[in-house]
Amino acid sequence: EIFLANVTALNWNGQFNLDFSCYLMLSGLWIMWRNRFTPAAIIGGAVAMVAGILAFAPYLLYLLVTENGNLVKVLLGKNQS
Repeated sequence: EIFLANVTALNWNGQFNLDFSCYLMLSGLWIMWRNRFTPAAIIGGAVAMVAGILAFAPYLLYLLVTENGNLVKVLLGKNQS
């Protein structure tokens, strides 16, 4: 209730809550999309939506290492570049 009240009040707290929620949702959806919505990808995306940067940052670092810094492969996946 407090979360939605802040968002509808159009104040700084509401802007932060909305922005942070969008970040969590988009990062989770990106993880799912990048891995073609496999069951493991859906679980990983859901974990990222809940854990936030604690899950997302290690995942990005892992991708950067395994893809040798190739940002196209990091962002799009191996088979989608």
